[in-house]
Amino acid sequence: MVTQKTREIGIRMALGSTLREAILHIEVPGVRAAGLGLTIGLILCTGVLRVMHSVLYGVAVYDVPAIASAVLVLALVTLCAPSVPACASHESIHSGDFA
Repeated sequence: MVTQKTREIGIRMALGSTLREAILHIEVPGVRAAGLGLTIGLILCTGVLRVMHSVLYGVAVYDVPAIASAVLVLALVTLCAPSVPACASHESIHSGDFA
């Protein structure tokens, strides 16, 4: 996946796009998907909280810090994931791999 997106950024830049535009074109769908996934996950989480309470020791049914920390970690990972192809393509451009 990273190789495919790295090549896509390279092609976009060869066609006249700036690095910023190419990266945004790759990252925006990833961020949208992450936001949608987190929203759906939070909605589904409310239905499963009772089961979580019986399985997890010391976690209240609506333990806001536990839920918020899980959402924060997932949000950070999903926001950083689309940056991997962008960084790889940036390195490839400067090393001349797209020549």
